[in-house]
Amino acid sequence: MSQCCANGAFNGVGRRVLTVLLAVCAVGAVGAASARSADASPPAPTHLDCATQPCAELLPGAVRFDAAAAGAGWSVGRDAAGEVIGWVALSTDLVDISAYSGKPMITLLAMDKQGRITGAKVLHHAEPILLVGIPEHKLTDFVNGYKGIDVNTRVVFGRSSERGVRSVDAISGATVTALAQNQTILEATRKLAAGVGLITPKKALRGHWVESQTPWTFAQMQAAGIFGRLVVRDSQMGVPGSGEVAGGPKDGIFLDLWFTIADAPQIGLGLMPEGDYRWLRSQVNEGDHIIAMLGVGKTSFKGSGFVRGGIFDRVRLEQDMRSIIFADRDYLALKRAVAPDSPGFTEAAVFITRDHRLDPGRSFELVFVGSRYDGESAFSRTFHAFPAKLKMPRSVYA
Repeated sequence: MSQCCANGAFNGVGRRVLTVLLAVCAVGAVGAASARSADASPPAPTHLDCATQPCAELLPGAVRFDAAAAGAGWSVGRDAAGEVIGWVALSTDLVDISAYSGKPMITLLAMDKQGRITGAKVLHHAEPILLVGIPEHKLTDFVNGYKGIDVNTRVVFGRSSERGVRSVDAISGATVTALAQNQTILEATRKLAAGVGLITPKKALRGHWVESQTPWTFAQMQAAGIFGRLVVRDSQMGVPGSGEVAGGPKDGIFLDLWFTIADAPQIGLGLMPEGDYRWLRSQVNEGDHIIAMLGVGKTSFKGSGFVRGGIFDRVRLEQDMRSIIFADRDYLALKRAVAPDSPGFTEAAVFITRDHRLDPGRSFELVFVGSRYDGESAFSRTFHAFPAKLKMPRSVYA
C-alpha cells in the first residue's frame, strides 16, 4: 500500500476531503501497478519473426513462412506442398495508429487467399486500463471477434441497424483502446490485401474548391446543401420515458449533429471567427481538410475519451473501407457558429483530417457512437453506431 493510503492522519477530515484523498491514493496505486506491469512485460517486437511469433497459430495449415519482397512488410505462408495459403504481417509494419497510451498496439495478423482474416493476436501493448483495470481476456475476446471477417466487408464499431455491415462491440471502460485496435486490424489487413493484389484501392477524384471570400449565412449554407445532419432520438438510445413510438411526442432529441467540410472561405468564415479560420488554413497541407461539427442535445458528440487518452471515441468519419478517427492534436473547440442566423447549437468543434485520408470529391459518413449503461453490471455499457452521409455539392467542390 502506498504511503498516503497507509497514513492514518485522516481523523477530523471532512467526508469530501477524505473522498478526494482516497481517489488520489487510488490513482497513485494504479500508476504504480502500471509501472510494475510495464516493467514485467516483454519488450515490444520490432519486426515480423515467424520463428518466435505465433504465425502458424493464426494461419492454420501454414508450415513455412517466406519473407516477401524487401520493404513489403509481410511474409507468405505456405503449406507442406509449398502452395501459398495466405499472408502474415505485424501491424506496425503497415500502419501507425496510436492507442489510449499514445503507443501502438502491436498486433500479429493473418489473412488467407480469399481475403479473410484468419487470426489476430496482440503481441505488445501499453494500455494502462488493461494493465490494472479491465481483464486482459476482454481484449483477447475483442480481437478474436475479427476472425473470419472478409476485408471487403464493411465493419462498424458499435452496434448498428444498417444492413450488410458487420458490427463489433466496444469494450466497456476501454472504448478508446477498442476503437484504436479496431482501426489497427482493419487498416492493416486492408493494406495487406491491397499489397498482395486482393483489392484495388479507389483513386481520389480530382477537383478543387470553388472559393469566395464573402462568408455565407447559415441559410445560404443550408440552401447550398453543404451540411450533413445526424439526428439520434431518445428512443434509439433507450432513454427512459421516451415512449415506445419513435418520433412520438415523448421521443425527444438525444443528439442533433450538423457537419461539413469547411475548407472553402465562404463556409469556414461563416462557421468560425476569422482568426480561427485563417490559422487553421495555415496549419493544413495539401490533402488535409477542415471538418466542422455543430451539435445540440442531451450528450456531447466529443465525449471525454480525448481528455484522458487524446482520441475522440464518439465521432469518426468513414469513406469506402477507411475509418478516420480524430486526435486532440487535430482539434479546435469553437464557442459557436458565427453566422448570426445559425441555430442555437450548444457545442461546436473543428477537426482536421490528414494525409489524403479523406477524398472531398466523394461521399463520406459521419458516425456517432452513443452509449448507455445496460444494467448487466455496474460499468457495462451498450454502444450503438449511427451514420449520416454527406457529399459536398458541385457548387462548392467541382
